[in-house]
This record gives sequence, C-alpha cells and structure tokens, in this order.
Amino acid sequence: MSKCVVIGVTGGIAVYKALDVISALRKKDIRINNVRTNKNDVVHLGDEIQIFVIDELLYKSFVPDIIYEDDNILIVNKPSDIEVVGDHSLTNYLKDYVKSLSGIDKDNIYIEPCHRLDRNTTGLVLYSKNETSTSILLEKFKDHEIEKHYLATVYGIPKLEHQTLTSYLFKDNKKSLVYISDEPKKGYVKIITSYSIKKKNIKENFSVLDITLHTGKTHQIRAHLAHIGYPIIGDGKYGNNQINKKFGYKTQQLCSYSLKFNFTTDAGILNYLNEKEIRYIYGNLGGRTRCIQCGFIHNCAEYGKRAERIILYRIRCSHGGFHRSAFMRLFCVQGWFA
Repeated sequence: MSKCVVIGVTGGIAVYKALDVISALRKKDIRINNVRTNKNDVVHLGDEIQIFVIDELLYKSFVPDIIYEDDNILIVNKPSDIEVVGDHSLTNYLKDYVKSLSGIDKDNIYIEPCHRLDRNTTGLVLYSKNETSTSILLEKFKDHEIEKHYLATVYGIPKLEHQTLTSYLFKDNKKSLVYISDEPKKGYVKIITSYSIKKKNIKENFSVLDITLHTGKTHQIRAHLAHIGYPIIGDGKYGNNQINKKFGYKTQQLCSYSLKFNFTTDAGILNYLNEKEIRYIYGNLGGRTRCIQCGFIHNCAEYGKRAERIILYRIRCSHGGFHRSAFMRLFCVQGWFA
C-alpha cells in the first residue's frame, strides 16, 4: 500500500535534491500539482509536490528484541509508542521480520499475541506460534495460571511497603478512559492490584513499585495507582502534567518485566513451561541476564548487595549453561535484581 507525502518546495533545485535522497522512488510515484512528473519538469515557487511511497519507507525498520523463543511460543520486548495489534503494530513487524529471514509469505506466518500492553507501556509480550498453543495460553491467562509482573515509577512514596488494592473499574469506550470507584457500582467490574515498594527516593519524592495484576483490565495499573494518589510518572492520561514535565517523561514509566508460568492444570504441549519465569530488567533499573543454553532469565541472588552498582557478571546455571555477561546498572532488593 502507498501513502502520499506532501512537501513544500522553494525552487527547482529542491525537488531534484529530494529525488536524490529518496532514491527508491520511481518517477511515476511523484506528482507536481497533481500531475505526474517527467524527468525534466521544473518546479516553481508554491508548487505542491506529492510523493507516493510504500509503507516500508514511511515506517522505520524494526528489528524485534526477542527475549525467548521455542517451537511453540515467542516472547518479545515491546518498545514504547507501538501497539501490539493493528496495521503498524508489533505483531505486523514481527511477521515482516520472520518473512525477511525465511521468505515465507506473511499470510502463512502464524504469530498471535496472547495478551496486550498499552501503546506506551514497554516490556514482555507473549506470542503463540501455533493454534494449539494459542488455545492453551488464553485459557491459562483466564485461569490466572500465568503471572504478569510490572515495574512502575510513581510520584510519591506509599505508606505501606506492600498492599493489595481492591476497587471497581468502569470503561468509557467513547472517551478511551477508565474510572475507579472504591464501592461497587452498576457497570463497574472488580479489579485487584498488588504492589510492593522496590525503591524509594525521598529527596525527589518518587518510588519504584513492583506490580502484580490479579485481574487484567484496560489501563488498570495506571488508573488504580492514580486513584490512590500515586500516579505513574510520564502518564499523560491519568498522571499529572506538571510532575511529568518536572521529571522530563512524555510516556508512562511502566514496564512488564516478568512472566511466570504457574500451571495447576494440564498444559498439554506447553507443560515444559511450568514453574519457568521469563524476566527482562532494563532502563535505569537494570539490564538483562539470559542463559545462553536454556534461554530463560534466572534470578541472581549472589550479586549486587549495594544499590545502583555497575558490575560485570557471569553466572553458571544449575544445568551447566552460562548467563550472557553484560554491564548493567542494577538495583538489588532482597537478593534479586529489580
């Protein structure tokens, strides 16, 4: 599919400079004042140039950050400012990437997301690679046999170190907003969110919370934390714009960093995932350590007794494989990196 880009031009030289830069364009994809251009056409001041380009030239190339992959599942680190599904989504980019490596037509590539993240929420997204896995994983999410953990940087420091919040959420589809109530109301659904404090900064008055979702509703974490008075920094919808400007963030500082498979019922071809955890720590809270042999993220209890250290580490797993070594900025809490 082609898109039309209209650019302003101040003289004849400018258009041919543009042609040099956009070398992939063919002559028939450019119009001057809505008329197809020829090689020797002259552009005058005030002329309108239309350049028709394919999607690949308009949208930046995307190489997915694949955290884990096997024959049945794929786990990708989603960046900010991209939807999980849609025309120009993480899912489509993944299919484009697989096509570029394999030559398989996109229509024949099976990659389906088993859950979603908000556009500006970063972190782990779980995909299935076959219909059987899709059915199993959707059921496991429904039965709460897959845990999702998030890290959120919020303004303020909660009084309680750990808390489980129970409230009620109403989704306004027209406004693309959700509303929280402490009491049950018509049209509201029950939500449960737990948090524990992982880091405090009293001077700057912010804290990093480890979030566990017990229910998964639209904007649940963002709205729930804002409701109790601790908005996520950078959240333009439920946060505080003055606070966001103070910290210099334009998107919510929220990332999905862990997926835990806690199957209590048979998982068929995915039973091997039971009791596994995929973890990805990044940003100013840390990096990642992935075992070269098994591909899983492992807890690292032996290192980083002081907060915010730059260290190089290499850890042997119980099965004999080695973690990938990397320099990272770490914040260690109670024996594990977060």
